[in-house]
This record gives sequence, C-alpha cells and structure tokens, in this order.
Amino acid sequence: MDLLVIRHGQSEADILKVIEGRANFNLIELGYKQESHIDFRMRAEMVMSKVINENDDKETIAIVSHGGMINMLFRSLLESPINSKISVKSSDTGIHHWRINNGNKVKRR
Repeated sequence: MDLLVIRHGQSEADILKVIEGRANFNLIELGYKQESHIDFRMRAEMVMSKVINENDDKETIAIVSHGGMINMLFRSLLESPINSKISVKSSDTGIHHWRINNGNKVKRR
C-alpha cells in the first residue's frame, strides 16, 4: 500500500500556536476542550488501523492533515513509545510517500 501523506498549509492550530494537541494557554477557559496526548495518539492509531485494514495492499491512499497528526501517524506506524521525539519535517506544506508492505512495514520515500 502506498500512502501519500500531505501536510496542508498553515492551519488554525498553527495560528493558535497549538502543538500536537497542546496549547501555550488554557483553552478550557476559552470554552474549548483539549485532547490529551494519549487520546491524540489513540486517534492516530485508529486512523492507521482503519486505513491499513480496510484497503487493499495495492491501493494508493491520500491523507491530508496537519503536521501534528502526521507525526503521530508516523509514530504509530513505527510503534514508537507515546513520548517519542521521532518526527517528520515538512514545513507549512509537504508531501510524504510511505510504502506499507504486509500491513506493517514502512518505507519512507
């Protein structure tokens, strides 16, 4: 399976200075509910599980998201610890090509 993982340009999260589900100020006071780091990782795990298990190995799938989620998807694929510092650099806009063989091996191009 080929995944084209596309980071869109500057998002609302970038403008608010939210990094991977956390903010530099208390969003709860503003009426927003923050997602915990664990919940964020679980959301990424569910997305990757759905993409891998519901598509054929010969498919090409495009995922468009923000940088925080792309990093969490990558960490999920690598099965890295939740507090891992592994990241994918892509600036404001980027396209990554990940190849998944046999449902679990990642090759970045």
